[in-house]
Amino acid sequence: RQSVRMAQRRQEEQHETARQASRQSAERARQEGAEQAKRDAEAKKEAQLRSFRDRRCAIEQMVQSLTSHHRPWEEEATSLLELLEPRGPSDFTRWLGPQSDRRSARKQ
Repeated sequence: RQSVRMAQRRQEEQHETARQASRQSAERARQEGAEQAKRDAEAKKEAQLRSFRDRRCAIEQMVQSLTSHHRPWEEEATSLLELLEPRGPSDFTRWLGPQSDRRSARKQ
């Protein structure tokens, strides 16, 4: 009788040990998943920032290489960058300035 109880107790201990190991591995997997998601989010943010910086640097170089500067966006790279950002329908007055009629706008 005592040996049956001991065997049963060992089985219960083994089962409890296995359950604890399973919980610990699930917790580790959850933590690793959260850390991986955090690293992915940081990498995505860094890639977006790098892309913005590359685009801004290219625009600054283009502005510097212009031979004439008649419009404000030709002098400041930041204003040109704002013009190039897609924000809905095109607003040509931002590019050409206010015009009295279409003919003068076409001549520019």
